[in-house]
Amino acid sequence: MTHFAHTATRTIRPTVSLYRPATASQLAAIARTDWLAFGTESLVSGYFYPMLHSGYAQLIARQWHARHYGEGFVLQCRVDADWLSQFQPQTVATDQQLEYRIAASLLPDFNTALHGRIDILHHYPCATVATPRAHNTAMRAPMPAHDWPMACPA
Repeated sequence: MTHFAHTATRTIRPTVSLYRPATASQLAAIARTDWLAFGTESLVSGYFYPMLHSGYAQLIARQWHARHYGEGFVLQCRVDADWLSQFQPQTVATDQQLEYRIAASLLPDFNTALHGRIDILHHYPCATVATPRAHNTAMRAPMPAHDWPMACPA
């Protein structure tokens, strides 16, 4: 979704909303930046993968992070559309599972292209994986719960 953001010169610039699943430790690293930047400490593959659809981020936060790390979060950020246009979204499995592949070396540039703060859209505690808690009014309807067994960390 394209939004518009004001820059210091009051020029209206188009932005794109992107989503990212996160663990509690990733969330803590973002909080240390005053919600203004993503960090490279958890990028094991050497790439940062922001997603175009919140449902895809919800799926990973709920089905992977909550089960394996005790809780999962879905984050939203707005990025300058002109900066983002140098990348092509990649389809992972379906047309609702689109993500950008941004090299970790470009993450500082990505963070500079952010407009505003990084927001928490959903929180999935391990005990209530199928029911997200909304953290702001931008919450979209959660994806349907899945019926497979849950394995929460001890």
